[in-house]
Amino acid sequence: MRIFRTAFSGSGRRVTQIIRVGDFRLHSTHLVRQRESTISYPHRAGTSPRTDNLRHAVAGTAWVLSFAYLLAEVFTAAAWSTPYSFAQDSISSLGVTTCEVGSCSPMHDVMNSTFVALGVLTLLGALFLHQHIRSGREKKWILSLAVIIAVSTAATGLFPANDGTIIHWSAVLPGFVARHVVLVLIAWHMWHEKRLVALWSALCALVGLVGAGLMLGQALHFGLGERLALYPLPMWMAVTGMAVLMALARRTVFRNVEFSLRALHPRTATSRPATATNSMWRSLGRHPVSVPWKRAALSNNRTVRR
Repeated sequence: MRIFRTAFSGSGRRVTQIIRVGDFRLHSTHLVRQRESTISYPHRAGTSPRTDNLRHAVAGTAWVLSFAYLLAEVFTAAAWSTPYSFAQDSISSLGVTTCEVGSCSPMHDVMNSTFVALGVLTLLGALFLHQHIRSGREKKWILSLAVIIAVSTAATGLFPANDGTIIHWSAVLPGFVARHVVLVLIAWHMWHEKRLVALWSALCALVGLVGAGLMLGQALHFGLGERLALYPLPMWMAVTGMAVLMALARRTVFRNVEFSLRALHPRTATSRPATATNSMWRSLGRHPVSVPWKRAALSNNRTVRR
């Protein structure tokens, strides 16, 4: 009689096989390590895998859609009657609701709506993914700064530049500062856990800080320096969101396809007959040929005699 028990850990599945022969009982515990993707998010305690997968799908999609902000700029600038310069003109000029000489944006509603949508997408992704950041003081700061960035971005569209310099810059400035700080904190926080995420965050933070310095020092045209300072965060969100979706697809859709292809392979189909062990492995989502018992990492192997 064989009884299989499974438990989940951060590094893989712990499978305990109990074999009873008369009065003897053999416990054999194996830790089967799973392949980890570039960005992986383990399931939280108290939530089902389906709920976590839904959270990742919503957050990843929200951040990928932030790339549409760049397309909205191009679309709005193309509607100008006078030539719009991405190097000299500011981003706020695209949202001005009044027409003046040399500055008239007929599609300002598109740009202002995009600012509000970008703020909502930023907050949505942060709320659904922040629980996967290790608890601590840095986590609170990261989430707080994400909220500030989201509110500031949305306020930029609600209070365009022609509403007054003080009102507009009061809406823009908090997010302008917070975006660089949050990227630095993410890079610092993720350095020992997800090195690739940390490097990507550090690169975006560096580009943004250099752009801000060149803009404030008037070493570049205002429009070029402003975009160099502001574009890294939407790009970071889009790439990170794509990585989240790819990791989700790898452990759901692509994983099932991979195992189906292995099952159709002639060597796999004829190498082992269907046994209780094979059925157990299939119920766990892993094929016995892909991770055989002999290759599994033994974390604990003990024998108990009764």
